[in-house]
Amino acid sequence: MKIIVTIGILYLIFTSCNFNNEISPTSSDTITVKSDVALFYYPDSTSLDTLRNELNEKTYKEAINDYNHFMGLASVYFDSVKLKRLTTNRGKVLKFVRQDKSEFIIDTKTLVDFWGVILFNKNFKPKLIDITIIDLEYNRYFY
Repeated sequence: MKIIVTIGILYLIFTSCNFNNEISPTSSDTITVKSDVALFYYPDSTSLDTLRNELNEKTYKEAINDYNHFMGLASVYFDSVKLKRLTTNRGKVLKFVRQDKSEFIIDTKTLVDFWGVILFNKNFKPKLIDITIIDLEYNRYFY
């Protein structure tokens, strides 16, 4: 069962990247976002190595399974509300550009969690959300 869930998550990760004129990479380390989106970030290999060294093997595997489970649920939820998704690896710099041209920069290397979702509405500041209560976070942010 875990293999099926993992394969499903990987499928969602690779099929959800959507780079267009509103969501575009500006360099290999920076992604510029100008439209409403749920931005998913996942650990890179360095982050996974750090996590593996900090946790025992059982806890490490449980953490990965838990995060992948909640990220998968988030992906399904955002599909259901027709919110665009963007996926990237931890370690990228994110530049969110609001409608009034103000910018917000988030360096994902500085975020506490190795996995996460950042909501962005071009009229508001981006918000790092709790992935265990996706529907509540979405409704608080967008409505």
